[in-house]
Parts: sequence; structure tokens; C-alpha cells
Amino acid sequence: MKRWLKIAVVVVGTGVAALALLFALAWILMPRDWIEREAKRQASRMSGVAIHWNRLAPSLEGLAIGVRLEGLTVRAPATGDPAMDARVNEVFFRMKLLPLLFRRVEVSAARVRNAWVTMLD
Repeated sequence: MKRWLKIAVVVVGTGVAALALLFALAWILMPRDWIEREAKRQASRMSGVAIHWNRLAPSLEGLAIGVRLEGLTVRAPATGDPAMDARVNEVFFRMKLLPLLFRRVEVSAARVRNAWVTMLD
């Protein structure tokens, strides 16, 4: 094998290994308890709206680290006859990788699957 090809293989292998290490560190350092507590706190601050979900868990989707929220239900107003009822089977919040290394959470995108909203008059 030619020398330049060997060097290229070593450089690419080192880059892939560094990326895998970065990804593993971000997964390990993700503040799981804080994310769930913050989601509950934000939901409780919504006045006049009832927000519930079945499961909130860290997840991988493709090459993205994030949080998967399953069984989300939003009802407004919280009591009495509803004016709006929204249901989502699954939401995946994709997080930025580098802030996770410093135990900070920054959402870069969200993917919603199987959602429907009922508006009543």
C-alpha cells in the first residue's frame, strides 16, 4: 500500500474514533433527571392548559441524540368542556451535541409523528 494511502486511512480512522468518543461522552453526560424535571416544571407553569405524557426518555434516532416524548396530550382549558384537544403519539427533540458535553441542553429540532388536534366551538 502506498504511504499516502496509509496516512489517509489513519487520519480517517482517527476522525471516526474521535467522533464516536464525542458521541459517547455526550450520551453519558446528558442530564436525564434535569430534563424530566424541567419538562414537568414547564408543563406546570402553563395556566389554563392540561399537559400530560406517558413517557419521556433519552433516545437515539439516526445519528442524533435527543429525548423522545410519547403519548403527549394537551387540553385547553384544563377543566370543563374542552375548546382544544391535541394528541401526539411521539415527539423526538434533537439536541445539539457540544452543549451536552457541558451538561447544557439545547434543542436543535423536533420531529412530530402522528398528531391530531380537535377544536370545539
